[in-house]
Amino acid sequence: MVAKQFEELDAWQLANELKEKVVAILATSPAKRDAEYCDQIRRSTKSSPANIAEGFGYYEHPQFARHVRIAIASLDETKNHLTDGISERFWTADQIHPLILLVRRARAASVGLLKHLTTTRAPTRWKKPERNGR
Repeated sequence: MVAKQFEELDAWQLANELKEKVVAILATSPAKRDAEYCDQIRRSTKSSPANIAEGFGYYEHPQFARHVRIAIASLDETKNHLTDGISERFWTADQIHPLILLVRRARAASVGLLKHLTTTRAPTRWKKPERNGR
């Protein structure tokens, strides 16, 4: 099946879900007192779905793949920030365990998308019918 909108991609859906859950945990944890930390983790979590969406808009696989690679790197950065939050005592490992699992799922979906983009060609765009034989 060919996705017609970026929201149909599992990689985007999982990355976006992660973004929403990270925003929620930041709002209720001691991390909210550390503005620099919050800014860093917000940037990394927003980057993943944003880059997948932007790459989708390019349509051609090489450009899309470049943005998916950035999204994967941002997921890794998000995981790093989440684990740093344990040592900073913003949350416990048990509290962020579901988020770490979501990072892994989003990363796996993104890697699968990247594999598809690097081993296939973009589908031929459909052509608009000509009017009156023109």
